[in-house]
Formats: sequence, structure tokens, C-alpha cells
Amino acid sequence: KFLAFQQAIQPNEAGSDREISSRKGPLTIEEIRTLTIDYATLRKLCVHDYPTILEPAIRFQNTLRRRLIGEKWWQKKQIQLERKYEREQKMDDLREKARAKEEKRLLKERKDEIRSEIGWISYYFRRNERLATEKQYPIPKVKLEDKTGNILVDWTRTQKSDVDSG
Repeated sequence: KFLAFQQAIQPNEAGSDREISSRKGPLTIEEIRTLTIDYATLRKLCVHDYPTILEPAIRFQNTLRRRLIGEKWWQKKQIQLERKYEREQKMDDLREKARAKEEKRLLKERKDEIRSEIGWISYYFRRNERLATEKQYPIPKVKLEDKTGNILVDWTRTQKSDVDSG
């Protein structure tokens, strides 16, 4: 099985169309040192094709954990990490709701300003007049700042593609 795994991860020979699996004899040390494999291929090999390859490493890791710190400590640590993840998810959800609410408020404010400028009838029944007036009012793009979660508003001018879709 190891030979099949080794042959599966090796690229084709440089300048040759035949695969390494059709080679005669083992690889040289220099060829082994220069082998590369991408993550997707490694994952496919380890998870789907040869799942037992990682078993010794996982068993060694679990043994180290158990003997160095103990099972209880790792169970507590796992619970702490799960709680931390859940809190972060809740905070992200709250920030996203606040962002969506602010964007909705700003869009309504923009619509009300346009409607008050050209009038109710022109807004709903004279599309060209409404589109011309909408070009004068920027569309708010509300984003969350990555690190702090603050709400940022980017005011952009209406583009032709935005007007045509509206």
C-alpha cells in the first residue's frame, strides 16, 4: 500500500509523458526530496483512498494529550473552545443584523428623500423622472469592519447597471 501511495503522490517525470508508476526501480533520494503535493490531493489520499495513513499520528497525538495533561483538561478545553465559538457566532449574527437594519434604514431614508423631492405620483408612475432623480442620491453600501465589527457606510453614486435593474 505504501508503494501505491508513494506513486499516487508523485508528479509525472519532467519532460516525459509516462507516469512514475510505470518506472522501473525505486526513486532516488533527490527525487523524493523534490516531490510536492497540494492540499486537495493529500486530503483525498488521506481521507478517501488511504484513511489509515493518519491513524498512527492521531493515536500518538491522543496518547500525548492523555499522558501529559490528562483527559479532564482536554475535555474542559474542548468545552471552552465550543463556548467561545458559539459566543463569536452569536456576536457575528448580532453584528450582521445591526448592519442589515442600518442598511434598510438608510435605503428607506433615501427613498423618502427622492419621493419628497419629485412627489408621490412622479416617483411611482414616471420611471424616467425617478431614475434621473435617483442618480443624484448615493446608494448606501453598509459593511462591517472586520476587526472591530463597527458599521461602515460607503456612499456610491448610482451606476447605469443599478438603475436598469431598479
